[in-house]
Amino acid sequence: MERRLDFEGLVKKTKRTIIRQFCLSVVIAYIIPISAISVDFTKDSQQIGHELFKVIFNVFSWLYICISLLIILTFNIRRFFKTIKNEMNIVYHQSIWLSSNNSSSSLTLHEFIETNKRIELMQQKIKNMIEIEKHQKEDVLFRVSAMAHDLKTPLTVIKGNSELLQLVELSEVDQQCVKDIEKASSQLENYFNQLINYSKTLYDEEVVLNKFNVKNLEKIIQQECIYLIGEKIDYEYTSYITTDFKVNIDLDLLIRSVTNIINNAIFYADDSGKFVKITLSEDSRYLIIGIWNNGSEFSDDVLSNFGKLFYREDISRTSQMQHFGIGLAFVKQVMDRHSGELILKNTNPGALVEMLIPKTITLGK
Repeated sequence: MERRLDFEGLVKKTKRTIIRQFCLSVVIAYIIPISAISVDFTKDSQQIGHELFKVIFNVFSWLYICISLLIILTFNIRRFFKTIKNEMNIVYHQSIWLSSNNSSSSLTLHEFIETNKRIELMQQKIKNMIEIEKHQKEDVLFRVSAMAHDLKTPLTVIKGNSELLQLVELSEVDQQCVKDIEKASSQLENYFNQLINYSKTLYDEEVVLNKFNVKNLEKIIQQECIYLIGEKIDYEYTSYITTDFKVNIDLDLLIRSVTNIINNAIFYADDSGKFVKITLSEDSRYLIIGIWNNGSEFSDDVLSNFGKLFYREDISRTSQMQHFGIGLAFVKQVMDRHSGELILKNTNPGALVEMLIPKTITLGK
């Protein structure tokens, strides 16, 4: 194992190496060969000294010495900087990942060794913090999800009783109250279902991805649109898929995501004439599922925070009814599990949500 040095020690070592190599090159590669050729050692010592003096101090000798020194300096300085660069690269790559890197054991400079130790210590602290936060988040979501399950039972009773009361002859005011109760119960049930779905994406360590042909997926999504929208509002379903390829998806999670976005699109569409457009398209890397509505555009606040659980906007898009950011957080989580992307845009004018799912196998045109 190479002896460990500090930066100052490396500089001194390089200087000593340069001096040693230069002296050896002058003595072994120049003085001895030239003397053997140019000096007649059978003469007396004074003549030998004079001839050696001429050999050592001629122009060619100094030129040789300068060139030798330049080559030795270049070689050693280059090796000096290469050593520093290699050790910097090791520390840099070690700092990128939260897992230890075996290459860190090859460090030889004291400063880089100490820096690397501090980075590893900081990484360990970050890992511990992430682990603690993950457990806390899972615990909170588990409790909230359990509460949502518990509340669904009395909520179902309330909803069922409100439906029964509508069959009884009531005053106009009572009928309106019962309808309001049923509407609020349906909304709460929808929130609870969204929250349960979101929590499942976190608890399930493994998402079961299966290869689906895009043509089959097109038909499934089209049927889902017919079921969800039907005759409620005007809508348009268009597919721009021109190639035959496959995608790795968890069909149940993807359909729930599409359902979620379509329901939001219907809710936020313009009340004076609701219209929703669903498109399937592709680029070189992704299958793109786009859902657009003709309602108000997304604010900058929504575009920055849409993936956060329980995020709630305080402006026009929530003026009709309070929403708690569960739906988009769920879809964002599903896209992350599929190594895809969720994109929100303002266009046409209106609001567009795009789900990008990576292609796996292209079968041809």
